[in-house]
Amino acid sequence: MAVGAIPAGRGTPDLYALIARASVPELRVDLHAARTEQAYVYQQGLFFDDMVAIGFGHEVHLVPLSEGAPRTLRLNSYFVSLHRQAESIYVVSGEDVTRLDLAGDVVWTSPQLAIDGIRLELIDDESISGEAEHDPPGDWRPFRIRVSDGKPI
Repeated sequence: MAVGAIPAGRGTPDLYALIARASVPELRVDLHAARTEQAYVYQQGLFFDDMVAIGFGHEVHLVPLSEGAPRTLRLNSYFVSLHRQAESIYVVSGEDVTRLDLAGDVVWTSPQLAIDGIRLELIDDESISGEAEHDPPGDWRPFRIRVSDGKPI
């Protein structure tokens, strides 16, 4: 399966993901980054229910492991990390945090929290806290947002 900015003739993927269960390969995903963007250093996969989320470049690809076509969530900035807490998946970009439900639908996207990077430190039932880089390099400041709507506390 190929996802992302697939060039005509498919070309060579920027990254391959092999999805396996119990050490048995089930699916290879070819990830293509847009040629107009710099491919960033962070890549991560996260299984939830019957789906896998794969973050790469400026996107998160939601790949069903049974039926259905993959979906792509375009981020406002480069992909940083994926986190699961209870019935939600949190997608961290270089600027904001997006909450997905377990069907892969966007619940909310926070306002811009950073210019060039976010580190999540704690997700609990009420809030998400971490650090956001405001003035690179090195001006990291703490933030805290509500789990219910992504708004700053």
